[in-house]
Amino acid sequence: MFAEKIDNYNLCVSSLKSDPRSLNADTKGLGHIMFEISLAKAKDNLSQVQILLQGVTDPDLKRLLNECLDEYNSIVGNVMDGSKNVDLNAFNSTADKVERAYNEVQTCEESFGEVRRRSPLTDRNKLFTSEIAVVGYIVFSYKKIILKFSSFMFQDPLQMGTCSYPSN
Repeated sequence: MFAEKIDNYNLCVSSLKSDPRSLNADTKGLGHIMFEISLAKAKDNLSQVQILLQGVTDPDLKRLLNECLDEYNSIVGNVMDGSKNVDLNAFNSTADKVERAYNEVQTCEESFGEVRRRSPLTDRNKLFTSEIAVVGYIVFSYKKIILKFSSFMFQDPLQMGTCSYPSN
C-alpha cells in the first residue's frame, strides 16, 4: 500500500514545509514531523467525535460515533507507538502501526456506509487518511534509504524523493 508513490504530493510538501525543522531534517526527521502532524490531527478528530457524542440523541448515530471513538483512541495509540518505533529503526513495526491507523480510520468511515448514513467525519477522515499515507510513504522511503545507503545522508530529502510526484 505505502510502497506506491503518494497520491497527494502537495499535501506531503506543504505539511513538511509547514514545520521549520523540515529544512534541516533527514528522512527520519521528516517521518517524525509527519507523525506529529498526524497525531495532532488524530487527537483533533478524537475530540470532534467526543463533541458530536455530547449532543446526539439518535441511537444509531450514537453507536456509530462510539465505534469511531474506539477507532480514534486506537489510532492515537498506534501513531504514538509508530513514532517511537522510528527511533528504533523498527521498520516493520512502524509500518504495522501506520497501516493499523490507516485501516482504523477507514473502519470509522465505512461503518456509516453500512447503515446508509453520511458520516459527519468524512472530511476529517479523508484528511487524516491522506496524512497517514504520507507517513507510511516516508517510513517506506526511510527503510529503503537505510537498507541501500546505510552510511549516506541526504542533504535535501525533499529533493531526494521523500515526497514524489504520483506516477501516471
